[in-house]
Amino acid sequence: KLTVEAAGDVGQAAQALKTNVERLELTTTGGGAHVSEQNVLARADISATQDISIVAENGNLTVGRLVTADEMTDTVLGVPEPTRATRISLESRRGSILAASGSPTHLIQGGEADIRAISAIGTSGSNLKLDVDRITVSNTGSTSATHLDNASGLDAIDVTTRGGDATVKFSGGQMSYTGADGKLKLTGALDESLRFSNESSDPARRNVVLDGVSVGA
Repeated sequence: KLTVEAAGDVGQAAQALKTNVERLELTTTGGGAHVSEQNVLARADISATQDISIVAENGNLTVGRLVTADEMTDTVLGVPEPTRATRISLESRRGSILAASGSPTHLIQGGEADIRAISAIGTSGSNLKLDVDRITVSNTGSTSATHLDNASGLDAIDVTTRGGDATVKFSGGQMSYTGADGKLKLTGALDESLRFSNESSDPARRNVVLDGVSVGA
């Protein structure tokens, strides 16, 4: 187990902190957190005020509580940029992204979430739980499923799958895709947009059939 406490950034987006640990607890009171785990990360808990990114290079990524502010301001050459949404980026390059059990309670909270894996993202019995405004999720494992559950309404959903089932629940509705019959359904409304891409190489699972989709309040 590695415990990190800081008053500023821990790692950078272009040069993440490299770790080789089973469990990570990281807190920064005035910056972002960027981590590249070289093996399997059995649990990660991070509290930050700016962007959070975690990459698991060689196995599953299991996330506990990842919490940051909703917005942040970048500074370029000493000049503040316009305020933007924070981003929580999670990637498992050779495995799944799963929800941890136990304390503290699992939650991914910030402005936006970008989640990428080559195998399962959440499970039907243990969805990845979020509280963000926008979700981008890419599951490039053949027929691997995605299960997300957002506590509030969503502005936008962007999903890429390779023929696998995908469910994104949110307050007031959900987006669901069933790989076996290709049906894509959205109940409830999104404030901005829905983007869905099926990149399956299997002709039997390439279909996308709209089964009731409404975007916009």
